[in-house]
Amino acid sequence: KDLRHLSGSASAWFPNFSTYKVSMFREFLEKMPPEPATSDTPEAQMAADFGRVLSALPVETRRRVGYYISSLLGLRSTRMTPDSVEALTECRDHNAWKIEQLTARLQDLKGSRAGSKEAPQQRASNIVTAEEPPPLPGQ
Repeated sequence: KDLRHLSGSASAWFPNFSTYKVSMFREFLEKMPPEPATSDTPEAQMAADFGRVLSALPVETRRRVGYYISSLLGLRSTRMTPDSVEALTECRDHNAWKIEQLTARLQDLKGSRAGSKEAPQQRASNIVTAEEPPPLPGQ
């Protein structure tokens, strides 16, 4: 009964766990030692676990996760002071990502002029808009 309780509890906290537990990130996460929490509070323990999971992800994936989380936390809103280091760093990172996306789209559009009419439609379906980063693996 204890095992069922723990399994049910884990699924309550992480409802999508069954999807990503067998992902390519598992190997990296298994090698990561537990992160020490800054205190004994539940928030600090959760932050330590979350930090461990994030550190097991590749840099680009970590950046995409950060993008989604910063939105959830309201850190990407206009309420953020534009002169803070955090706001300027996030703005710089987002703009760099946006420039990459637009550059790729521009190259694709230039290439489509020389290609057939069918090829641009195929390429256009692969273009990620600058509105949001590409989805995380498995989504």
